[in-house]
Amino acid sequence: MAPRFVTRPPKVRPVPRSTASTNPHWIADSYRRHMASAVVDAADHLVTDQDALVRAVASGSTDAVDHALALDRFAAVLEERVRPVVERLMAARGGDTLRRLFVAKADRPGPPVGPPTVRRAAGGDPSPEVGRFSLDFRLDNPYAIQAAQTIVGDLITRVSAGTVDAVRQIIEGAIVQGLPPRQAATLIMGTVGLDPRRATALERYRAMLAAEGVPGPTVDRLVTAYSKRLLKDRALTIARTETIRASSAGTQAAWHQAIREGLIDDAKYGQQWSDTGDRRTCPQCQTLAAGPPIPFGALFPGGYSGPPAHTSCRCDVVFVSLPAAQKGVGAATAPTVQAPATADLAE
Repeated sequence: MAPRFVTRPPKVRPVPRSTASTNPHWIADSYRRHMASAVVDAADHLVTDQDALVRAVASGSTDAVDHALALDRFAAVLEERVRPVVERLMAARGGDTLRRLFVAKADRPGPPVGPPTVRRAAGGDPSPEVGRFSLDFRLDNPYAIQAAQTIVGDLITRVSAGTVDAVRQIIEGAIVQGLPPRQAATLIMGTVGLDPRRATALERYRAMLAAEGVPGPTVDRLVTAYSKRLLKDRALTIARTETIRASSAGTQAAWHQAIREGLIDDAKYGQQWSDTGDRRTCPQCQTLAAGPPIPFGALFPGGYSGPPAHTSCRCDVVFVSLPAAQKGVGAATAPTVQAPATADLAE
């Protein structure tokens, strides 16, 4: 069954200007639940036939268990669920960025005489085409395409690899320990979508229940319930991080679109890392925010193209004027989207 957000895209409701200015990721926040649902839906989609899994476990073959779970399809299923969320989020943030960057002149009273004129926000002489420039963000610009591919590809690689490692870890342990096939199948099914750390917590919970003499059916019920909580926790962690990354990429893609339209002079303007400035801000993000502005398309210290720098990062990128020493060094002609190191995004 198709996930809910595929047939009914999330609606981004306008928020008061004060809220948008204090929370630059209000759009990302509105998509967080849909991103988490995408991860959970992918895991649920993979587990279909428990009886087949029980037979595979009884055979004692890890290959048979892999085949019953169809782990090789997990990456494709996850991409099918996640990509629409990433693209819609990037489009929403990109459109919001363009609307804030270019201010339309208020129409005078009386009948309309043409499209509103767009004020050039980034210097230079306006061209005749500026008055008809569309503020609609386009996902088909090269930077947006590359950004979406990088975000989705990196997320799928990390999540699917972690899931495969976790499932195989549990499969091997269940066979070595000689768990009854149905109990082992319940444990393995509950591991789909988890990372090795959470899978270990699930296995220890099952072992604790068994050691306390809890009846088998009750163990299965409690293990299933706990696995759902662990999966939801991981999905929310992934969603918090990846919605911020897609949001920042949407902003940067909007800047590159405006540069291609000749509305931003990338020799005079660039971007700067921006933290939240509160006591929850980590030293790493404080250091990045304290650094100088960089040209569009360049990488921040540490090799980041933009936030997040780590799991649950709350930073953003902002449009700024470049220092005199950097003016004329535009980098937007060769945009780079760099995925954070896997260690920085431990879930």
